[in-house]
Formats: sequence, structure tokens, C-alpha cells
Amino acid sequence: MKSKLLAKKELRNIPEEFLNKIISDSEKENPKIYDKLKEKKFNEKSKEFKEFKKIVRKKLRVLYGVFQKETLNNNKRKKALEIFNLSSKQDKEKAIDKILKSHLSTKERLLYFHRVYSKIIDVCKKPKKIADLACGFNPFSYYFWNLEIEYFASDISKEDMIFIQSFFDISKIKGNTMYGDLTKESFQNEIVKKIKDFDTCLLLKSLDSFEALKRGSSTKLLNKISCKNIIISFPSKTISGKNIITGKRHWFQEALKQKNSAGWNIYEFEIGPEIYYLLTKS
Repeated sequence: MKSKLLAKKELRNIPEEFLNKIISDSEKENPKIYDKLKEKKFNEKSKEFKEFKKIVRKKLRVLYGVFQKETLNNNKRKKALEIFNLSSKQDKEKAIDKILKSHLSTKERLLYFHRVYSKIIDVCKKPKKIADLACGFNPFSYYFWNLEIEYFASDISKEDMIFIQSFFDISKIKGNTMYGDLTKESFQNEIVKKIKDFDTCLLLKSLDSFEALKRGSSTKLLNKISCKNIIISFPSKTISGKNIITGKRHWFQEALKQKNSAGWNIYEFEIGPEIYYLLTKS
């Protein structure tokens, strides 16, 4: 059943443990459909299978696949790494541009990287060590910082982290990667230990997905991170760009109040289709 649920290219790199959780959650949220499907021995031609497949895929797209605009298969990734290793600066920039455009989150940010990073530097000063959590392909924007930075990247996909680690190694960037589910407390604790001496943490367009998967996981993570600068962002518009996203995210507003009471300064700004919150320790 799993192979049929993941038939879409953009969903194929999802770890089995993560998929099992999504299926389990979908089962609990839709017991009538799942029970009927079970009765029919998970017949792939049944109406219930088609319904359940839609439910699971929709949840997966929200939490992972929604950001994949153009799947980079192994051959495309291999070719990009060869370009990083052998080609001119201009060719490397073109390869990076293509990679950033393949991921919706970074594609939307592509026109604004310089402005966003300049703003972060203005408020937080120049970062020396960046932890990019639930990073997607954002580490490929490394050169937009125009700084020599130690970089740590983490996300759910093992394949994506291998690709990013290869980029770091070939480009002689001091960087490491780690894959896992950041809604799991055990993995959160592991990550927090890894980045305890980092000055800056990025959580770009990720917290909504964490909350959709496990309510309260974002607040727990924010409370554990010891970096003196935490940069959080949310989309300000829908993926189509036509509609403005409204709503207060009450859980996040409460988390900001707690941070502010604990002596953190909070700066808010909007650039492109994204709203940013810069949390800095006093």
C-alpha cells in the first residue's frame, strides 16, 4: 500500500517512519474510511483506497512534498555536484540557482535573499555558526550571506541531507548535516546538543508543519534552542501568491510572549511573501 501512496515523485524521499506516522494519524482521523478499506483488504481499486490515498497525500504535501516544485532525481543531483566540483564560478551560480528554484520555499525567497540576510545581519550582527533546521534546500543559499560561516543543516529526508553534505564538502564549506523528525522530542534533544555553541538558528517556514504534525512540538523546540539569535518565518501569502494568509497563530503569539518575558527582544518584518521574526537574547 505504501508504494502506491507514494507514487508521486515529490513524495518518494520520505522516510518510512515518518510515513508510518502519517498513515497512523490519517487512520485515527478517518476511522470509517480506514475500517472499510481494511474490510476490503486494502484493495487498490476500491473507492476507499482512493479516498484514503488523497487524505494521506494531502497531509504529506502539507508537511513535506508541498515544497518540492521540481523533483531533482539522482542524475540531476550528480550533475549539479560535478558542476560544483569542476566548473567556473558562473556555472556554479547557475547550478545553485536551479536547485533553489526546484524548491518552492527557496524559489519564493530567491529574489529576496540579499535583503533578508542583510536585515538579519543588521539586527543580529554577522553570524559565525548557523543551524538551519527543517532546512529544505535553503543551505544552497550559503553564498548570499557573503560571509565565512560554519553551517549545520537538518531535515526529514536522508537523501536531501546527503546531497547538501556533498555540496558542503565539494565547496569546502565547514558544514554538517543530520536527518530526522524534529517533532520527536528525542531528535529535538539530539539536535539541541549539536548546536549548543551556535549563535544563530534558522526555522524558516517550518513551524506550521510541525504543529500540523504534532501540536506543541514547535514551542518545545523553541524553548530548548540555546542560540542567541533565532530567526523564524511564516508564509504571508498562499502558494499561488493570490491570497494573503490571515490568522494570529495563537500558539506562536503565546511563545513570543514567553520569550519576551524571559528577556528576549523580538523584531518583526516582512520581505516578499514571507514574514520574519528575529528573536535575540538581551
